[in-house]
Order: sequence, then structure tokens, then C-alpha cells
Amino acid sequence: MPISRSELAQIPNPYTRFIIYIHDRQPSNIMLIVGRRGTGKTSKMLSAMEILNQYGIIKNFATNTRVIKSDFHIEEVTNLDDLKSWAKNTSGKKLFGFDEIGGALARRTPMCSLNVQLLKEFQRIRKYKMSTIANTISEEYVDNAILGEQILDGVMRCPNWNNPKIALYDDFLENFSRNFCGIRNTSIDFDTWDSAPFEEHGKTFKPKFKDRELQICWDWSHDKTAKDLGLHSMQLNRIIKKFVKEVMERDSHTSHIEVREDIDSKVNVTNP
Repeated sequence: MPISRSELAQIPNPYTRFIIYIHDRQPSNIMLIVGRRGTGKTSKMLSAMEILNQYGIIKNFATNTRVIKSDFHIEEVTNLDDLKSWAKNTSGKKLFGFDEIGGALARRTPMCSLNVQLLKEFQRIRKYKMSTIANTISEEYVDNAILGEQILDGVMRCPNWNNPKIALYDDFLENFSRNFCGIRNTSIDFDTWDSAPFEEHGKTFKPKFKDRELQICWDWSHDKTAKDLGLHSMQLNRIIKKFVKEVMERDSHTSHIEVREDIDSKVNVTNP
């Protein structure tokens, strides 16, 4: 729910006013928090969620860091597939706290699949009114493509590991700067040692097959070798060729009088 300028002016804390303003001026906002370990990056990210929830600016939140306890719901999202689904299927404005974005969008691997897909999807996801507060130890670790002013709306720098309550902010959207002190720590309990994983895809559940050879085909398609499967390479080749032949004949030859039993009927689709 938007807040009027007069209501915003009545909020005494300047940092609270700032967080509300940058997330209320447009449907979505992307901010990067930069600072070495111990400067309160994750705390600032979660504190922003508390402020936005308290004032009703945003009511839907998710993060890839492990939240232990919070007074309001924060969805755990640790892969791009789930992030796209959450952004698309959650109505209204929303905010994703992207902890340790440098691990997912690493500068050293600009052409890896996750980098490419994240950059491709970022602006698309933003259209679902999803704001993002991301953090990283240093801009040197993050893919250059995400650091441009065409994507970022602003950068907050935490310069002092001995004082996590201060920050310097540069806004790219309206070209202003702010210095803050006395920033409150978050009251949200989170795992400070969590690695904040973020991958391209979620876990693939392995189905149970009635047919042993289909089980072998599944395992082989998920990077198992003949040695892993306890087979000679020629045995594995025979099984794979048989499976491919069945699939091709099932899909291509519809004029046969005798129709093979559908391969899918051999599969128990209930995940363990």
C-alpha cells in the first residue's frame, strides 16, 4: 500500500524513511549491499524486510539465507526455478533477499548457465513487482552485467567491519547519495554461518521404476557411468539402444496392429 509524502515525513527514523521511499517510488527496486564479512549486510537486508512489512509497503518476502525465526513469513527460495514460480504466482509487491549473490553470479564464470539464465530472467521477474536486495563481499566477485545502472537502482556500501550500523548509499535512479548511522540490527533470527546456496534448478526427485532397465536408463541420464551401475559398457549400450528404439517406434509408427505397451506404464510416478 503506497504511503503519502506527509505520512513518510512523520516517520522519525531517516533510515526507515529511506527504505520505505526507495521501495515505494516504483513497482520494484533492485539494490546491492556491499561489504566485507561482519559489516551487517544480511542484517540490513532482513531489517529492510521488517520495515517494509511493518508499514505495509510489501507483504511477501523470500530469501535464500536460512531464517530460523521471524514474526512474519519469509519463504525459503534457493534456486531460479522456484524464484520464477514464487514471483509469478505470488500476487502483489514482493521482495527477494539475495544473500551472497556473488556465489550465483560469479564474475569468473560469466558464461555459465546460471549466470546467463539469471541475467536473462532478472528483468522479466521484476515485471511481477518483485524487488531485490542482494549482498556481496565485493563488487569484484559479481558478474559485471548485473552492476550496470540499467539493472541496479542503487548500491549501499558498508565500510566499517567494526561498526555495522553505518552505511553509504548511492542512488542511480534519481542520482542522490545518503550516509546513515545507527542502523538497527534485524530482530529476525537467521543462520549467520549459512552458505546461502542458490542454484539454477531445484532437486530432481528420483522416481521408482518397475522395470530395472528403465531404472538404469534414468541413472545413466543423470550422469551415472557403466562402472557406477555395475555394468560392462556394452551391456549399458544395449539397454540404452533398446530404450531409444522403443521410444522412437512408439512415437513414430502408429499403423502397427500390435501396439507396444506404453513405456510410461512401467513407471511408478510416485516420488519416494
